[in-house]
Amino acid sequence: MDTFTNLIRRYSPQEVMTELYKLSLKMMENDNKGFLNIPVHLLIKNRGLIKEQITLPVWKISEIVYWSIVKSNDYRNKKLRDSDIIRIINEFYDFDNERTDVSFLKDVRFDEISQFLCGTMGEQEQFQNLQWVINSFNRNYHILIGSKKIQRNLKKSCAQVIQEEVGVDIHAFCTILIMLIGACGKTQAPLEYKDIELLGIKNDDWNKVINYYAADYKEIRNSQLEAQIFYTKPFVKTENPKRILAVTYHLVY
Repeated sequence: MDTFTNLIRRYSPQEVMTELYKLSLKMMENDNKGFLNIPVHLLIKNRGLIKEQITLPVWKISEIVYWSIVKSNDYRNKKLRDSDIIRIINEFYDFDNERTDVSFLKDVRFDEISQFLCGTMGEQEQFQNLQWVINSFNRNYHILIGSKKIQRNLKKSCAQVIQEEVGVDIHAFCTILIMLIGACGKTQAPLEYKDIELLGIKNDDWNKVINYYAADYKEIRNSQLEAQIFYTKPFVKTENPKRILAVTYHLVY
C-alpha cells in the first residue's frame, strides 16, 4: 500500500489526470466497452524479461485520480512518462486489493450476494453502455421538460430550479450538456474550448454549467463518497484557478 502512496505523491494530480484522460479517450476510440489492454514488460526472477498486459477498466481511472488528489498536490514538478503511468496503474491494483475487504461475502445469504453483484454490475454498466446514458437523458428530458401532454404537479418547474441552482436558462443548460460531450472529445479542459460562441452558446453560461459540475480538491478530499463524487461532478477544479479538467471522457456522458 505504501508503494502506491509514495509513487503517486511524486506527481501532480493535473499531470496524472492528463495522462489518464488520454487513456479514456483511447477506450472510446476503440469502442472496447470501457477497457484498455496496456502492454508491459516485467522482470521476473528465473524467467527474465517477459511481456504481459494490464487490463484497465475506465472506472478505475477515476479511483486513481481520486487518490492522486488525496495524496498529492499541484506543486509537484516531476513529469510523467509512459512507463510511470503504467507503474502507477500496476501499483494501484495492489493498493486497491489491500484496502478492499470482501470477507463479509462468506457470511451473507445468496440473495444478499445477488444484490451485491447487481450493484457492482449496475455501476459498471453506465461506463460500458453509453447508449443507455443518451436514452436516459432523452427520456428524462421528455418527462420533465419536453412533453406538453404530461401534467407536472411541481412546486417549482425544472426551469426555475435550473435557473436558481445553475444560473442559466434550461434550454441553454440542456444544449451545453450535449455540447460538452463533443468539446471534451477534443480537450480535457472545456473552459479552454474556443468554439462556444460560434455555436450560439454564451461563454458565461458555458462557464457556469462547467463550474456547477466541478469539485475542487478540498471538496474531493473531504467527500465521504470518495471517487464516486465524480459521478455527479465529473470535472475537477485544479489548484490553478483558471484550469478545470474532466476526469474521464466517459464520466462527461
